[in-house]
Amino acid sequence: MNNADEFRTSDFYIACYALTQGAKVAYLDRTDPRRVVFVFENVKDGENLVRDFLYRKALVTPQDFVEKIKVLKQLLHSND
Repeated sequence: MNNADEFRTSDFYIACYALTQGAKVAYLDRTDPRRVVFVFENVKDGENLVRDFLYRKALVTPQDFVEKIKVLKQLLHSND
């Protein structure tokens, strides 16, 4: 999958934030053994998502963010 609505990041916390914004993980790209890239599908504007996160404009409940951290950790440690 490589299209305009695909969003890719190797930053764990930006990936967690993307989940809180409704992005869906398509797959984890593990081609580089030193880093995992989270690949999301149907993300219209990944650049704004990153900008909001980095410039502290992101609004999310702490509980939701912690829940998404747990979800991504489970994905990282799964054997798929």
